[in-house]
Amino acid sequence: MAVIKSGATSDQLTVDATSKAARVTQYDTAGAVIGAVTNPVSVAQGIAVVPVNGGFYSVAGRSGTAAIAATLAADTPLAAMRLVSSSSRIAYVKKVEVEISIITVGTSALVPGTLGLQRFTAGNPTGGTVRTPAELDEVGSNATDMTQIQDLNAALTMTSVVYGTVLATNPVPIVITGSTSSFTWLIEPPSPIVLVPGDGLTLKTQVACPATQTWMFTWTAWWEER
Repeated sequence: MAVIKSGATSDQLTVDATSKAARVTQYDTAGAVIGAVTNPVSVAQGIAVVPVNGGFYSVAGRSGTAAIAATLAADTPLAAMRLVSSSSRIAYVKKVEVEISIITVGTSALVPGTLGLQRFTAGNPTGGTVRTPAELDEVGSNATDMTQIQDLNAALTMTSVVYGTVLATNPVPIVITGSTSSFTWLIEPPSPIVLVPGDGLTLKTQVACPATQTWMFTWTAWWEER
């Protein structure tokens, strides 16, 4: 009979008394137990199981009380969120929703601006309103590591930031009649957007916005950390 022993400790492999089989624990790349149950109530209600090291979160923000100025330049970061560099987790962003409200209407000759959701790293957003994320499962007790979150109706300061790929784009619609109008931009990719420690996402203009038309926005993001 063979005895299987750990090479790092004195532990030995044990056979389960009921199944008569050896059992193992599976871990993901962040060190969390795969399939671990930390909230029996959530499991009973059919809600996703909260990771042992991490959880499910959301954050909501807005451009403030003032309209975004006309002729907003291209490459202007308006909102950003970043997973801290010291985190031991990976973030999986499931959905980003942006609501645009037109304040001052434009004209038919204007060319719409474009917003993009873009990766960045190597720096933190500053100069805007700091947003506080919420844990979706209030029974959980793991605070998020996505703590660097800010937005502004003008350019955020992104010192030393290195921008990466653009993951999604959408125009800021031109409205030529009526006093106000709204437009919802919803990003729900087939696979989560994966952020490793130090990585972030920013809502940034890709094309300059037209003259005369002004607007405001609200935004919400949902993600998991494990």
